Amino acid sequence: MNTLKEFNVNDKKHRLLRISSEDKQPNGTNSRFKVALTQSGGAVDRVSAFRIKYASVPNIFYNVPTYANTLQIIRQTGGVVYNITVEPNQYNITDLITELQNKINTAIAPDTVVISLTNQSKLNFVFNPDAFSLNKDNSTISDIIGLSENTPFFLNLTLSNPVNLTGETEVYIHSRALHQNGLTEATGNFSVVDVIPLNVSYGATAYITYPDSHLSQINYEPYETQKSLRVIDIVLRNRKGDVLELPSNFYFTLMLKIYHD
Repeated sequence: MNTLKEFNVNDKKHRLLRISSEDKQPNGTNSRFKVALTQSGGAVDRVSAFRIKYASVPNIFYNVPTYANTLQIIRQTGGVVYNITVEPNQYNITDLITELQNKINTAIAPDTVVISLTNQSKLNFVFNPDAFSLNKDNSTISDIIGLSENTPFFLNLTLSNPVNLTGETEVYIHSRALHQNGLTEATGNFSVVDVIPLNVSYGATAYITYPDSHLSQINYEPYETQKSLRVIDIVLRNRKGDVLELPSNFYFTLMLKIYHD
């Protein structure tokens, strides 16, 4: 029977390791990239554990992004299907209604739609003269506009849920190199290293630090052999697993303390 040896970071050498999308390899983006590290005396090839010291990301994620900006509507006469695409942007409710109404009217002319907001912050659709249905199953914007199910054909309908322009609330840091199965949830295991709450306004920078270093420690011993971190992959995702989108001039940074022989 094998006996697990006690792991004590105090017995290890350590150094800081900075991973930034500014240093990404070619063809990467600021939210999906790899960083190749120098040899540094072999330290990055003999990593026994690491602690997260700091991570930061700018909250520059649109509340209507490219992965949640389409609405499918169907005209009753002829069963004509229209896939409406809303321009990705950071919207207030007035601008979203204007954008959505204009895009639908352009697509379905000469039919028209008037979209308004109820006192309960729900969207009301009035089509004329033909009836239409809204297809939730094929619409990525459903959660944003409050569409909870496929609708019957209608002329006047108020959606069941209020509009949700909260936008992204968390950034999950994924890395197979750092933590292959770091998160377990109902849908499976995922390579999550940590999560940054987006508890700042749009345009500000969100960050995490740890007052208790043990909270952020991940050991590679005694359960595994020492690990090489010569190449580190990073993917920034939302809580649904969608890859987030950072513009080319906004950067992600992760600072680790690595322990090595």
